Amino acid sequence: MVVDYRLLNSVTESFKICLPKIADILHEISGKKWYSVLDLKSAFFQIKLKNSDKQKLAFCSELGNFQPTRLPFGSKNSTSYFHLLISKCLDDLKGPNIQFFLDDIIIAANSISEMKTRLQLVFDRLAKFNLTLDPNKIQICKTNITYLGFNISANGYAPSEDNIQKVTKFPVSQNVKQVQSYLGMMNYFRHLIYNYAEVVEPIVNLTRKGTPFVWSENCQDAFNVMQEIILNKPTIKNYDESKPLYLTTDANAKSLTYHMNLYKQPDIVKRWLLYLQDFSYNIDHIKGCDNPADFLSRMQIEDVEVNNLFHMGDQLSHSNIKLCQSMDSCTSEIIKKIEEKDSKTCQKYFIDSYTGLLMFKIKSGKDQILNKIYIPRNLVRDCLLVAHAPHFGVQKTYDFIKIKYFWPGMYADVKNFCENCCNCMQNKPKRKTITHSIPKHHLAPGEFLAMDIVGKLPRSVDNQNYILTIVDHYSRYLEAIPIPNTTSNTIIRHLN
Repeated sequence: MVVDYRLLNSVTESFKICLPKIADILHEISGKKWYSVLDLKSAFFQIKLKNSDKQKLAFCSELGNFQPTRLPFGSKNSTSYFHLLISKCLDDLKGPNIQFFLDDIIIAANSISEMKTRLQLVFDRLAKFNLTLDPNKIQICKTNITYLGFNISANGYAPSEDNIQKVTKFPVSQNVKQVQSYLGMMNYFRHLIYNYAEVVEPIVNLTRKGTPFVWSENCQDAFNVMQEIILNKPTIKNYDESKPLYLTTDANAKSLTYHMNLYKQPDIVKRWLLYLQDFSYNIDHIKGCDNPADFLSRMQIEDVEVNNLFHMGDQLSHSNIKLCQSMDSCTSEIIKKIEEKDSKTCQKYFIDSYTGLLMFKIKSGKDQILNKIYIPRNLVRDCLLVAHAPHFGVQKTYDFIKIKYFWPGMYADVKNFCENCCNCMQNKPKRKTITHSIPKHHLAPGEFLAMDIVGKLPRSVDNQNYILTIVDHYSRYLEAIPIPNTTSNTIIRHLN
């Protein structure tokens, strides 16, 4: 028998809870040798209803009007209340060997004796809460067991055979509704599929608003790939603590052995070092050229065209910059000194061999040198116009320019240009605080009062810490009342 509680649910206040993630349960419980699964009999029906709630859930049928005495299926908060009950029952037993999802309980162990002990713990707790198991659904001491649609064993967990059949026999979708059903089913296994979002993207695009439904070749390829992955039964294996673990890292300017010295570290690092002392490990040095974790810190950016955050236009093309550099008195003088191999000049500037542009060297960090294009004075305005085209603020415009370019006094020029931009000044919101004075021409004494609290002050001999001030706006008469605290009851009592 099914009762339609939709009208009742629409006016029922939600009792929200967070159900455990199935992937987390599987990760915690898999990898053991022995498993047992317990299932509660008629789960929701094991919760008795209060007398005040029975009439709310009443229903009528051909046989008459009835009130349920147990929590029915279909009511809005049935799942939440049942999860609350099972959590109170088993939460303190929950861990890597005992997990539950609503009325499905799984127990794992590495030996039969351990399994017996844990089963007894669960049985005793269920009996204490007067909860009944379904003997037809109990599975005891299995090396391979099905739980929540997955096969769990010592090797890890993978989709069950029933679910594999459902996925592989699912027909090609003919409309958006069927696509949504298919994606809903596949999302249950997404944590088993590497790069799931990218693989399924052509099919997901069919559900986007305004996209016409066309089952293209890319959609069919994605569908076939998903079918093949599930058919091959992807398995998630647990981390094997008996095998060695390698952590590759890149130290900073000081070596890793320096940071292992307790006496030279701040308190937070000392706590981590003390924690690490419980583990057995070796520290081996790897040359920077062989260390994959060291790649980004050693990579040098040689190509000045890497960062194109905005479109430069013809005025800032390499050929035009080179021409303007040769015509500008300042940059042409620097180029002349470089050609004469002036050592002082060559320390800061050089001619790029690929573009022929005058470049400026900026030291960033300890070992990294950044190369910037030197912008001659007659191109500064063009560079500012392009960088400030989105009408960002001073700092953001400056950050855009300094990625590729340099000229003396660059920040001051950016600041002056942005602050004098007509569009920015016209569109900048004007914040003006509007205050209204209280008119006095029709007020009477005691009609408009203002109150405030002064304190916390030093405690007086009669245990008063605050002063309640009351001012009459008409006469400016002030009343100061000492009070011990600022609770609403105290304020109301003194006002009365």
